[in-house]
Amino acid sequence: MPKDVQTAEIEVDHLPEPGRARPVPPCADALIDELAARLTAARQPVLYLGGGVIASGASDLACELAQRASAPAVSTLLALGAIPPEHPLHMGMLGMHATCGANHLLEEADLVLAIGARFDDRATGRLAEFCSRAAIAHIDIDRAEIGKLKKPFLGLVGDAADILRRLLARLAPQARPEWRAHAAALRAAHPLIVPTPAEAPTHPANICRFLGQHLPTDTLIATDVGQHQMWVAQSYPFRHPRTLLTSGGLGTMGFGLPAAIGAALAAPGRRVVCLSGDGSILMNIQELATLAELDLPVAVLVCNNAHLGLVRQQQQLFYGGRYSASQLGAGPDFAALARAFGVRGVRLNPDGDPHRQLADALAKSGPCLIDIPVQPTANVFPMVPPGAANRNMIAEPAHDHA
Repeated sequence: MPKDVQTAEIEVDHLPEPGRARPVPPCADALIDELAARLTAARQPVLYLGGGVIASGASDLACELAQRASAPAVSTLLALGAIPPEHPLHMGMLGMHATCGANHLLEEADLVLAIGARFDDRATGRLAEFCSRAAIAHIDIDRAEIGKLKKPFLGLVGDAADILRRLLARLAPQARPEWRAHAAALRAAHPLIVPTPAEAPTHPANICRFLGQHLPTDTLIATDVGQHQMWVAQSYPFRHPRTLLTSGGLGTMGFGLPAAIGAALAAPGRRVVCLSGDGSILMNIQELATLAELDLPVAVLVCNNAHLGLVRQQQQLFYGGRYSASQLGAGPDFAALARAFGVRGVRLNPDGDPHRQLADALAKSGPCLIDIPVQPTANVFPMVPPGAANRNMIAEPAHDHA
């Protein structure tokens, strides 16, 4: 924008508040009545929770709806934390790197209520085959999202918290013992399969579980984009909404470190951890200078496999191992690079006790970067092949270790 335009003065009668959308009219009562009736009549309902649940502050209401309707819930990446992972009706994340139980349950649903979700292909897989047996109802604040990709029998435009509150007022408790038991059995039958901590202590899934056991439950977790992002989504226990900061739309590498810095500034006193990969961290590594200057309590964990891991994984599985531009070689010494910026740098030694080393590094005050060596051939499973239906998951990982 030209400088003279930037500095020009104008007179206005009313200036909209920056960053705030125009209010959306409340959803019609008749539509909520119909949703309540259809939800009551369903035999095998599932809640499909998107990031709009968290954005609207409707997490507690979504939990209450799942409980009252005996409707198991699946979450998108951006909805993690809306329902605690220990909730008996939470099936985990759906989609490309979901738990198998979540995807299988959606195949059996007769009604799916999507709340604040946009039917992204990473969640739905092959769209035409997503929830092919189910009638779909869709709640979203953006009218353009209703029917854009998947045509619902009922679209409700409005704030998710307002609609869920009014829906709960109309909905009697439903028992559905067989459906609840079936969901629990599917969840138990399809745990995530990763090497044990004794076999592979620095496998990112085991690192995430260790963090979940040792960090406060209100810790703010920021991620970059890549395999580490999926391992975090699968294995870190997000127990509260607004504790995950990740680029779930554009999938922007380099997002994690600036997001973590912003979180630390916005929430002083909260613990902030950024999980990144050796590819992603290089996109904005210069922000370590900002981290050092502001002396923020941010721990940056670099899952270092010397590759662009998701690209390498797809080249291995779907392109006959023809690797191109996915191998990063030795790369820099990230711990030394952090120290050059004035940030404490540590590299875990997998031959020692890496979990004890990690705990010691996190116990010290101030910003730090922790370089975690990861086996280059470690893959993220389960996985839906690109363009395939969610039912066609590759469930079993190769026996790779970190």
